[in-house]
This record gives sequence, C-alpha cells and structure tokens, in this order.
Amino acid sequence: HLEELRKRLWIVIAFVSAASVVGFLLSTRLIEWLKAPAGSLLPKLSFFSPAEAVTAYLKVAFGFGLVVSCPVILYELWAFIRPGLIEKERRYGTSFILWGTLLFLVGVAFAYFVLLPPSRSPPRRYRPPPRPRCPAVFSLPHLLYGCKLTLHRPLLFRYSIAISLSLSLS
Repeated sequence: HLEELRKRLWIVIAFVSAASVVGFLLSTRLIEWLKAPAGSLLPKLSFFSPAEAVTAYLKVAFGFGLVVSCPVILYELWAFIRPGLIEKERRYGTSFILWGTLLFLVGVAFAYFVLLPPSRSPPRRYRPPPRPRCPAVFSLPHLLYGCKLTLHRPLLFRYSIAISLSLSLS
C-alpha cells in the first residue's frame, strides 16, 4: 500500500514540477496578468532585494504548476483510493475528477475576477487622514496576496465536492 502511495506521489511531484518549469518560463506574463486588476495603480513591480524578485517568480511559477496539474492530482488521488471502494462508489470517479477540476477553476476565476479587484483599493467608507502623496509601491507581499487569494479560495470549491460526495454515498 505504501509503494502505491509513493508511486502516486512521485507522479504528482513530477507533473507539478514540469508544469512549474513551464510556469517559470511564462512567469513574466503571469505576473502581468496578476497585476492587471490593479490597473494603473501598479505601473511596475518594486522589489526590495534580489532574493525577493526571484522568490516572487518562483512562487508564481509554482502556483501555475499547481493550477495546471489539478486534474492529475485529483486523478492520482482517485486512483489511490479507488481499490478500497465498493463497485457502487467507484462509479463516481470520473465525475469526481471533472467536477473537482471544474470547481477548482471556478474558484480561481471567482478569486481573480471578484475578490482580487476590490482588495487592491481601500474600502469606500474608510477615509484615511490626509498624508503626502507618494508613488505606490508593489512588493512581494502584495503579489503573494494575489497568489494566495487565487489559490486558497479554489480549495474551498474543491472541498465542497468531497463533502457532497461523502453525503451522497452515505
């Protein structure tokens, strides 16, 4: 059983790694895409250390690798669990993978198009005290906030499948 788990994990690691390499090659475009909801507030990125710039590109690439490899992760999870299920439960495999992937992508879209744009501007009711105007600084924490928002919210959508599946099987 542990050999099977090890095999499945290596397949997932290999696929996420390959997708992350592709994501690293596309990371400049991906960062521009993540900056888009902020519009003219972020004309360029500002990094405060060389390590921060490299880390930002690597985290964006890894996030891309996770999003692209979602179907493979779900398939490998299902392939590992499937032998322990009865025939009635095994019929849900394809729908688990398809719905899991679809809901994960819906979660990414929801986070990017609905949650991310308002989070880039202060709340409308809040009026900070006047202060001198200075250029907006966009640093690694701001970029990572966008990455976390677009990756963590889809997990909520994916977990809804697990809950509904477990309720329908019981």
